[in-house]
Amino acid sequence: MTADWRLVIPVTVLLATAGLFSACQTLPDALSKKDKEMYCARLVDYVQGNQGFTDKLEENIANEFGLKSGYASRAYWVYGYINESGQLSIMPEFMYADPFMMGYARTNRIGEPTGFIDHSGKTVLGPGFANARRFTYGLVAVQMERNGPWGYMNSAGEMTVPAQFDSAYEFTDSRARVGKNGKWGFIDIKGKLAVPIKYDRAEDFYKGEAIVRRGKLWYKIDRFGKTTEGKSRKKPAAPKIDKSEAENLYQGLVPFTGKGGKTGYKNQLGQEVIKPQFDSGDYFTEGLARVGYVCTPPEEDDKKH
Repeated sequence: MTADWRLVIPVTVLLATAGLFSACQTLPDALSKKDKEMYCARLVDYVQGNQGFTDKLEENIANEFGLKSGYASRAYWVYGYINESGQLSIMPEFMYADPFMMGYARTNRIGEPTGFIDHSGKTVLGPGFANARRFTYGLVAVQMERNGPWGYMNSAGEMTVPAQFDSAYEFTDSRARVGKNGKWGFIDIKGKLAVPIKYDRAEDFYKGEAIVRRGKLWYKIDRFGKTTEGKSRKKPAAPKIDKSEAENLYQGLVPFTGKGGKTGYKNQLGQEVIKPQFDSGDYFTEGLARVGYVCTPPEEDDKKH
């Protein structure tokens, strides 16, 4: 499969928490036009040079944004991180970037495979992963080689759960969903099998329960595999997500869409603090917020003249 170089490629901007702004004073642009052109040129040169932008990264991006392979975007993106003072704490040098979780963010610097950065922007794990999930419970599921097995690594780079699974996901309720030979089960944070790998389908735990299917029958199970609801041909209703839990993850300034569809940030009083200037912007997590800039490919620029 040949990668589609016209992917939407994210670049994250980091925001460090600075408390509640009381004055309605809009801050200047975080990135100058000259600097944006520099980072965009670096991205475009890399992508159009076919220098290792893998099908797997395309798949990651498509999965992240709910897109299908070959989707019809014409834009390139770069991402960085800004603080609540509106300054770029981490420059937009990423073609893929996640919000921060447990002190780390999964990223792809331009021209590099997947790795993890800390709040300063320093790479602390990798780069070099064929694929990786997000940190939860101090562990991250990683795949060292494309189409290779998955295992779990700690923040020191130690493989605490050996690579042995066909697929592996983040921990929720101290359980991680793992797959092998088309079946699913769950491990605990020590890597021990907590729920046998025997289900045809499994969803992540939430508040002590997970929805699973074996054959044509659906169940709800607890963290040790004991059935709490079932057996039924009808899938059980998914648990309602506690909005307060999600809101607790997002602190500080709040993104809003302004003139021209640009994203800016307001304080908790509803006052504009960072004027709309980003092509995308996330909520703050751990005092940081990811933002993105669209880079127009050269051929698109030529059409305007």
